[in-house]
Amino acid sequence: MSAPTSITPAHPPALAARTARWAGRATLGLATVAATALVPVASASAASVALPGVLENGSSALVLSGGWKTTKTTTASGGSFSTLSGKSGYAATTFKATGVSWVSRPGPHNGIAKVYLDGKLVKTVDLYRGKTAYKQTVWSVKGLKDTTHSLKIVRTGKKNSASGGANLVVDALRVLDVSAPSAPTGLAAAKNRTGYTLTWNRPGAADLSGYRVFRKVGSGATTQVAWLPAATTKFADVGLANSTRYVYWVKAMDKSGNVSGSSTSVTATTGAATSYNNVRYSACPSATVNVSTWKQLQSAISNAPAGRVIKMAPGTYSVPWGMAVKANGTSTRPVWICGPRTAVLSGPGVTGNGGFRVDGSSYLRIAGMTVRNSQKGISVMRSNHVAVSDVLVEHIGQEAVHLKNNTTDSVVVGNTIRDTGLMTATYGEGVYVGTAKGNWCKYNGCNADASNRNAIVANHISRTSSEPIDLKEGAVDGTVWGNTVDGGSMRVGETLISVQTNNWVVAHNTGSNAKADGIQVWQAYEVWGRNNTLYANRFTSGIPGYGVRVAYVNIGNVVGCDTTVPSSSDGISNKTCQK
Repeated sequence: MSAPTSITPAHPPALAARTARWAGRATLGLATVAATALVPVASASAASVALPGVLENGSSALVLSGGWKTTKTTTASGGSFSTLSGKSGYAATTFKATGVSWVSRPGPHNGIAKVYLDGKLVKTVDLYRGKTAYKQTVWSVKGLKDTTHSLKIVRTGKKNSASGGANLVVDALRVLDVSAPSAPTGLAAAKNRTGYTLTWNRPGAADLSGYRVFRKVGSGATTQVAWLPAATTKFADVGLANSTRYVYWVKAMDKSGNVSGSSTSVTATTGAATSYNNVRYSACPSATVNVSTWKQLQSAISNAPAGRVIKMAPGTYSVPWGMAVKANGTSTRPVWICGPRTAVLSGPGVTGNGGFRVDGSSYLRIAGMTVRNSQKGISVMRSNHVAVSDVLVEHIGQEAVHLKNNTTDSVVVGNTIRDTGLMTATYGEGVYVGTAKGNWCKYNGCNADASNRNAIVANHISRTSSEPIDLKEGAVDGTVWGNTVDGGSMRVGETLISVQTNNWVVAHNTGSNAKADGIQVWQAYEVWGRNNTLYANRFTSGIPGYGVRVAYVNIGNVVGCDTTVPSSSDGISNKTCQK
């Protein structure tokens, strides 16, 4: 995807002054004269050297010699034009640039003028027209040496036989720069979470306005993916396809629109997609311990060594309290608790403790079974490298799956979650990561709940009383990928995926039936709600707001233009999207 940043077009130097001068005035008719005044004549020696830009009437670099009058009108460049009639005289400037143009008002009372460049007659211009034309370029030259030049426009007193006068009119002079800046140097690409970040060196042009970033995918067509301001020498291209070759180069542009040659190119190839197959129920190894009752399950868990595989037989495991789990495997010998969907861990009711309560564990896999009829479904605390996969979690009093208290590097993948919040609708999230800042002191020693680098992948979440997925401030660097969520039963909250934290990738999810927006990125506290990447999400129906709403658009969040929304929505995002 490309950056959404656009370059503000360069404005004439006197724009702010003109805006202030004309604020509150009624629009003038085409022939309306607001005021006339004699313009003081400046000597050539008093004129300053003009640089690229627009010389309006009153500019110190524009010399008007003779009895010129200034007419103020909204039909003129800068709000006024100058006329020399009945006397000899001229308009002149000294400029340092590679081109210049004369803007006038050809009309029925104008005559013939001569244009001198660097002391030589280069053009005779007839300013007569049967009807007045406004802001017309009547003469221009480009391709001059980038040095100091002189321009003089002289009233001849001669006229076309059809003209009613021999006036010389100057609306403005435009000093042109047609010299392109040098190309950016030092282009480099560094891998980020979903693509590459490009950096380069700024060229030395004083009038640099920005950069164009180009990308070629494989042997395909070239695309301009970003248009960035001059202050930026960095661009993150995110949301790239896996296992794909990309080629990048950058061009610089100055305030006159001149574009440099290309930088040297850089090639980057993305890696393969992350696979979670090794933690899925289908990957559960042969049992080392078989269980068929809740007491046997509790006993097998309580002293589980690394590498233990606990297999639950089909049946109902009616636990009177939550099933406490503390098991520490290793990366090569994880602990498994697995069973078919017909193995049901059933608690004492939606107001009572039940489900799995994982605390202080590592390299643990919980896979396949059903968890129902308890206040909370599966809670994972103070743990790392825990996988909850292919579980049916239903009929739950509050949230279904909660990763909290600094749980890291864990994954919730392939689960079916439904019917939550049956006790407390406010806490009826499908998957909840982290802890709200207001509860850090209560649950996490007054520190941020750094439940970082967790992934929520390919789950089916519906009939939740609150947000299907809720990501809290403090829990950073996670992934929400390929989930299907339906918010049709939400009684609390208004979005399908709530992002209140930093550096998450939220992509390729499918959603429907939100009260407002498909995804909301909020800054509940100043340092949070930043630098999230949200792309390729598809919202099929029931999204009255935006696909992605970002509370503050300039704090690093990226919204992909590949987001799709129903036609009845407000659109992709309130933030400019990236291609």
